[in-house]
Amino acid sequence: MNHQNLATSLLITLMMLATPTALAKKASKFSGKKKTVAELMAQVKEESRGGKFQLKKNETSLPDSKVTFTPLSQQNLEDIKPPRSAEIFKKEGGLKAEYEKILDQQINELYKLTRQMKSSSNRGELWLRLAELYVEKASYIDAKRQDEYDRKLSAFQSGKTKVKPKLDTDEAREYNRKALQLYSWFERDFPKDPKIAQAYFFLGYNHYELGNQKKGIEYYTRLVKKYPNSPFVTEANFALAEYYFDNDKWIDAYKSYSPIIKDKTHPLHSFAMYKGAWTLYRMGKFQQALSYIEYIIKSGKAESEGELASKKAVNRSKLEAEATRDLVVFYAATGTAENAETYFSELIGGEMTPHMEKLATYYGERGNKDAATYLLKKLIVQIL
Repeated sequence: MNHQNLATSLLITLMMLATPTALAKKASKFSGKKKTVAELMAQVKEESRGGKFQLKKNETSLPDSKVTFTPLSQQNLEDIKPPRSAEIFKKEGGLKAEYEKILDQQINELYKLTRQMKSSSNRGELWLRLAELYVEKASYIDAKRQDEYDRKLSAFQSGKTKVKPKLDTDEAREYNRKALQLYSWFERDFPKDPKIAQAYFFLGYNHYELGNQKKGIEYYTRLVKKYPNSPFVTEANFALAEYYFDNDKWIDAYKSYSPIIKDKTHPLHSFAMYKGAWTLYRMGKFQQALSYIEYIIKSGKAESEGELASKKAVNRSKLEAEATRDLVVFYAATGTAENAETYFSELIGGEMTPHMEKLATYYGERGNKDAATYLLKKLIVQIL
């Protein structure tokens, strides 16, 4: 858009602010009196509520259980026999195929050991290790199926294919069911074992993967309360926080994000900060929420891509971009139109027109006509 067209667009927007449109009438209910919780929650569109930016499964990994192979009751071992889908991707070349081949070999060898040592008092060690491999296998299949789905969806959207694809998770969930069985046996037979916290975490995780959120949350909560010093607590807190966030339980969500926010060394620290900012915003703590967004933007600029490369690390460049886009929402709750240009320039730099235009539009939609008019007039003068 050239300067003349942009100026024309801004003038039209400015004139609309002077007209009592339906949009302005709708927005006016948010101005003046102190807002209720319901009004605050309606203040931000769904696509910018903080839930749009989500972690993919391959952007974080499960905690390492460090189960040992100490030499290891009669069980129905057919319940945990590897599914027949173990060779699903055997024809694929490259390192991924080799990785899965080794993973399948470990699974089959451990399964044989569980049969041989089914009455051993140390059988729990094997159950944990085999269950861990089943979870790893499920995650691997999930990633494979997601890649396949993305390729097919891209082909469908570009018109190369006519059938919209569906994401197939059946094979992966079969491994989650096997893992769940093993962890359940461990919980039943070894409730006082030092590794019971690990079992609680993965019971929660596998229940969640299988769609039983309520049961999963029960195990995560039990882990956090009974074993607060367990190395699995951080991931359990994150899972709880995401559940509470998705269900609009902002106070509970923030309490669960907080331990991760405090741990600056954790790979999920910045992502927890971002989601924590939105929970604070929803709780009406706008200034603190803004400080979290500022932290993400500043730290993202300070760190190099090499320092951010990690299997567990969130894609920080995307997170910084998301925080920058959301900055308008957070600033509008606490800042002034008069200070906006200086603030945005010092924090993010670059061309200010898009940010000021977006902020003016946001002010207008929320009924703050004075702030919107001030920014629009300033933009028009700068352009002309």
